[in-house]
Amino acid sequence: MLERFPYKKPRIGQLETALEIAKAIREHAVFSLQAPTGFGKTVSILYGLVRSGKPKTLYIVRTRNELTQPFREAKRLGIKPVFLYSKKAMCPLLAGDEELGIIDFWENCRLLKKRHLCPYYENIHSVSKNTLWNILLSTEIPFDSVKKLSRKDLCPYYSLKTLIDEADLVITTYPYVFNPYIRETLVGEEGLKDYVLVIDEAHSLQNIADLVERTLSENKIMWAYNEIRHYTGYDEPLDKLASLLEYVGRMRCGRGYTYVDKRELSSILGNPLEWFDLAQEIRSRKIESLADPERAARIRIHTLSIAYFTGSIEQEGYEAFLTTREGKSGTYKALTLKPIDPSIAVKDVFENAKAIILSSGTLPPPDYYRDVLGINRSIVYYDVEEIHGPVFPPENRIALILTYVTSKYTKRSRTIYNIYADIVEALWNNLGNGVFLVVYPSYEFMNNVISSIRGEIDMFVERENTTISTVLEVSREKRKLVVNSVAGGKLTEGIELRSRSGESLVKVVLVAGIPYPLPDDYLELSRKNLAARVGEDKAWSHLFFDVATTRVRQALGRAIRSPQDRALFILADHRYMDPRILQRLKIKINKVIVSHREFIRVLRLVKNYIS
Repeated sequence: MLERFPYKKPRIGQLETALEIAKAIREHAVFSLQAPTGFGKTVSILYGLVRSGKPKTLYIVRTRNELTQPFREAKRLGIKPVFLYSKKAMCPLLAGDEELGIIDFWENCRLLKKRHLCPYYENIHSVSKNTLWNILLSTEIPFDSVKKLSRKDLCPYYSLKTLIDEADLVITTYPYVFNPYIRETLVGEEGLKDYVLVIDEAHSLQNIADLVERTLSENKIMWAYNEIRHYTGYDEPLDKLASLLEYVGRMRCGRGYTYVDKRELSSILGNPLEWFDLAQEIRSRKIESLADPERAARIRIHTLSIAYFTGSIEQEGYEAFLTTREGKSGTYKALTLKPIDPSIAVKDVFENAKAIILSSGTLPPPDYYRDVLGINRSIVYYDVEEIHGPVFPPENRIALILTYVTSKYTKRSRTIYNIYADIVEALWNNLGNGVFLVVYPSYEFMNNVISSIRGEIDMFVERENTTISTVLEVSREKRKLVVNSVAGGKLTEGIELRSRSGESLVKVVLVAGIPYPLPDDYLELSRKNLAARVGEDKAWSHLFFDVATTRVRQALGRAIRSPQDRALFILADHRYMDPRILQRLKIKINKVIVSHREFIRVLRLVKNYIS
């Protein structure tokens, strides 16, 4: 079967990796694959599936933009693929409506189907599966399939969903596996027991609690209040929401997540079933006044957010917090429910899947998955570069440590922010063209450094609503650009900034400090919970050290994406001298720099190397 490998000459280690994956699948194990971008993890995984007999497989990716690679490779290997992503984003009725909440959309969709009001859904019944397969497999890019189905007046989501039973490979996004309600719509009550599960960018499981959290903002509470008053006028729910707004208003919010006693929230909001009934009553009244399905699909029921939040309060292992968020109209408060023990969010998945493949260029150590995520199955840890050697020439990167600065919380001051600003200005003034990616521990830290920059620098600043496509567009337009980003954010998690010819645009990655998680009430409760199981030292290591070093490795991985790319790595914090950190980062340090004057001199020396 080796001749079925889709490329004439496999890279070093690809076939060996595939064979090890096939073995792990047969043994129902967890296989952890660590290899940098450029090795070809996707094709190695899929070829491993072929060698193990093409078992039914769920391949999950973090974002819909990452669906294309496994879709293409699967077709080359004779694996029959189908994909699904956001049902809302695939809906022809919405035409890109970004304002409608996902909960509202699902409810609107359900009612439109039930009442036979959606023509796109109704048309599926008159089309054969062979026709749908021909449309799907005639494209190389998943989004093109969605467009084709829409142009034929077919619902893309339900068209593709009908093909799942006949597919070898289902490619989808994280919520379809880790959100139990959405998972059931995909695999039914039987769950994952017949599926091999591939988790791409598996380092993201360090943030799994964020994926399953339930949030209720001040704005949502106010919108629900106005909605109930307008459509029903019932006094009791209005009084409850007024009390909730008063409660949130008097609460003081510290950095990050501030603990809230969820029993107080429960006493204010009462029975969730009453809120669900009220939301349905309002929805029916709104829909009855609309004959147009496109308008009906856009109905917003803010009361439904109250219902879902109230229903989540009693979830075992979840605690409540108050935090501040940044929106289009400024900063606002929000209540959040999230699990203190992240294993709650993944336990069913890891216990029930037939076999699991974890894939990333920056996996945490194996004991992280056992201790934090509660995986009790056999874990095979396969580091491609340790076994087969470097994927890219080590000489393609120069790595520096700057010891004259630190982002340590107790040292942060205007002086420290000025030093980091001077470092950014030195890059701009002493290096040639390219993207200089600057990675900060937090938005607050980033904003303080940017406000300290005195010179004229062409910059892009990441915000919570920043889109990857916007960053790529700006990066290609500018010959020279500083991109300011936050560790663990969109711009350091899997983004590729390449020229149209395929060259990496990122010539410098400056990590401004060590991106330890913000020490807030949520992290403290998580630490205590984990320490009770594994001890204080391991709890600190997993929740602070492992998370921070993974974030740094992800940031550094944005630069070199092919054997031709070269880059300068700058670790700007004296704490990078810690041998444990250097061992985890797995990079050779070329020079330790003790002064800003020396740093400028070195930049002038390496200018031609990275240009």
